[in-house]
Amino acid sequence: MIRPASFCGIYGYKPTSVITLRQKDHADLCRFGTICRDGSKICAISLDTIGFFARSISDIQLISRVFNIIDPAPSSSLSPKSISECSFGFVKTDQWESLASEDLKNIWTQAQDLLTKAGAKVEEVDLGPQFENLAGPNGRIAELTEAEAQTNILREYRIGKDKLDSQVISWAENGRGTTRQRLMQVQDEIATLRPKMDEIAGKYSVLITPSVPGEAPEGLEWTGSPHFCSLWTALHTPSINVPGFAGSKGLPIGLTLVAARYVLFTRG
Repeated sequence: MIRPASFCGIYGYKPTSVITLRQKDHADLCRFGTICRDGSKICAISLDTIGFFARSISDIQLISRVFNIIDPAPSSSLSPKSISECSFGFVKTDQWESLASEDLKNIWTQAQDLLTKAGAKVEEVDLGPQFENLAGPNGRIAELTEAEAQTNILREYRIGKDKLDSQVISWAENGRGTTRQRLMQVQDEIATLRPKMDEIAGKYSVLITPSVPGEAPEGLEWTGSPHFCSLWTALHTPSINVPGFAGSKGLPIGLTLVAARYVLFTRG
């Protein structure tokens, strides 16, 4: 959801935990697993999430109502805040050094400058070593993805191996050699980090993090690196790609807003 939304200059919404998009008197709420995945092909059951593409926050609210994703007891104490009342934690993640393009570095600075000029509190947030080695091609999230995919693509592998991409074939054949014991260990390690991320995110109105390394790649062979996004997917945090920036070629680049699980994220 996040990558294509960034590349297309639109909103991309992953309701993986709880997120509220408030406008006037209405609040919409999403939880991890709120939208039934029946009818969609499952790859990694711990990570796959149904989300929305939209032109605006209002459109996301509209689609949320279609799926009956509403807060049954909206908090009366929660009211929209002005930007000057908000605090923003900018999180590069450990993927920054290997992935961030000059375009991304430029808009990162632009976003901080815009918020600072609007009176917001802006801080760079270092997640620390406990959140390292999660994302990336050899991280624990890649292990989790491939080990869970092995089960879920077995049918396709058996009846149409010749039609599958080589990467998918490697998943089906357990190219990493991941044992069930190792899968359980990775699942447990990631689960212990979710409340720790909630604590970090709870210190800010919202976290801001990269959606993508830069502008969309050329051609049809590659959809771009997922490694800025995979951390938040694994942690089950709500994510929204916010458009508004562009790279050196004039193509869109967005940034992602992230909140803690089961904490309302508001927009005035």
